Amino acid sequence: MRAESAVRHRLGVLAACLATLLALAGCGQAAGPNSRGAVIRAARAAPSPKRQRSKTPGASAPPLLPPLIGMYWASSTTGYVITGNTLYRTANDGASWTSWYHTSDITAVAGSGTASLWLAAGRSLREIEQTGQVARTIALPEAGPLQQMSLPSPGVALVRMAGHIYAHALGVVAGHWTNVSGPLGTVSAMVWLSSSDGYAVVGRTVWYTASGGQSWTKVFTAPVVGLGWTSQLVANSAQSVWLLLSGGVDGMSQTGFVLWHGTEEGTRWTAVTDEPYWAPTGYPSVHPAMATGIMQPGPLCAVGATTVYFAGWDANGSSHWVVLTNAPGSWHTYTIPITATTPQMFASQPGGSFVATTGLSFASNAIGFFMGESRSGAGALMMTTDAGVAWQSVTSLTDS
Repeated sequence: MRAESAVRHRLGVLAACLATLLALAGCGQAAGPNSRGAVIRAARAAPSPKRQRSKTPGASAPPLLPPLIGMYWASSTTGYVITGNTLYRTANDGASWTSWYHTSDITAVAGSGTASLWLAAGRSLREIEQTGQVARTIALPEAGPLQQMSLPSPGVALVRMAGHIYAHALGVVAGHWTNVSGPLGTVSAMVWLSSSDGYAVVGRTVWYTASGGQSWTKVFTAPVVGLGWTSQLVANSAQSVWLLLSGGVDGMSQTGFVLWHGTEEGTRWTAVTDEPYWAPTGYPSVHPAMATGIMQPGPLCAVGATTVYFAGWDANGSSHWVVLTNAPGSWHTYTIPITATTPQMFASQPGGSFVATTGLSFASNAIGFFMGESRSGAGALMMTTDAGVAWQSVTSLTDS
């Protein structure tokens, strides 16, 4: 039986790796001195001649990355990744990373293309100039810890804090935060396509707004059973949104999940894959079912006009990461070999359950990054340059 073999294999894996299963940070500050001196260079296997770069004379070995928290791409070549205290920047699509800004308690990074870049640190948002200096600081609402941040346009910031969505008009000198989720209830996920168009998840229900939160319309209630479901929400556009509900049912090494695709401004939804072990008791079976191999769901990432990437863990056989993608319109499954620098999958939680906490981020339709924590406890970045077909480590990490 699939579940029994998975349990036997999982026990072996856990026995070998129990000491290294660490909690990871999630898929986005008393000001210290700004420094751009340290450079982390990618350790890529067999780079093509056009991507080779000369080494800096006298450069020391690249430092180990701390566990990674989030990533944001301003363009297909310029991106940012954050740790707990440092914002790193790349201007060559991830070939090397320069420490761009130092402070404490960085929790998120977001922007609107190359027009603006904002960090969430401590109890404030900080706008970071192209020089790496702070342009201005805006205090966050007194509502609890930051859960999500979005800048769908250069003039608007939206944050999710303590289950509410707050908006701030950044171009207004004396601007203030406004609660735009109103009476919806506790929001567990949000995604914004513009300053007016957005989706929010409350429990197992999806809401849509075309007015920046002035009014919301209920567009979908997922047919799942029980409580405790966690949600992820990503979108290509207002016409293509993806909802992943997971964890409401689990056990025997499988975590129940269903991935839905919403179209027509969220008015039409199709279940595209699930963990079949828990169907039909936890949710209706998906027909036709896709054999994803995923037993523990991980992060989502929407890319391009219609594509979604869905990462997860297959604990059967050799135990490996699986990345499922629907580009270019048909579904494919790719595997990531487990090495010392492959991101971890599991984080211990009360009750002995396991959840995915790494992230996916794409600079372009072809170039993507899978981030998390290596088995040594250091940060890890995996990279694809061919739209997810092959993945390799791009951080100079060693197990200690």
